[in-house]
Amino acid sequence: MGNHFHIVMETHKPTLVAGMKCFLGTYIQRYNSRHRVRGHFFSGHYKSLLVDGSDDFYLRAVCDHVHLNPIRAALVEKGTALESYGWSSYGEYLRTPRKRKPWLRVGRLLGELGCRQGADCKKTPKRNYHDICLDRAATLRWFSKPIGKLYLPTEEVMNVMS
Repeated sequence: MGNHFHIVMETHKPTLVAGMKCFLGTYIQRYNSRHRVRGHFFSGHYKSLLVDGSDDFYLRAVCDHVHLNPIRAALVEKGTALESYGWSSYGEYLRTPRKRKPWLRVGRLLGELGCRQGADCKKTPKRNYHDICLDRAATLRWFSKPIGKLYLPTEEVMNVMS
């Protein structure tokens, strides 16, 4: 994923365009300054999808997709913990509230799984986000890299199935 990034943001007012302009503009200026280059960095307009607040399951699906994307893109090797991938907030979701980055708001997503705001969700009796992502990651690792949007089983899985 060297040519793009995924981010899930919530806005209380319809200011996404202005916010993204500021966010991307600041990033580009700092990148250009640090690397002593000039010019555009991103080749096109960002893609935004509306996550309707009335359907909490859709928010979970979007967050799961974003957090599991490093596995889909083969950026996390088999046997490596997903939370160790440095370009994802997934590991922060697993931290206790005092150790979590203060700008990251996890309440809506983890609340859907029965975790109280400020609680250590690894210790809740309900199935937590970490368990869900581990299950989905294991499933994803059964498949090879995609051909377009089609994922094919790995050779190891094909041998077990035959």
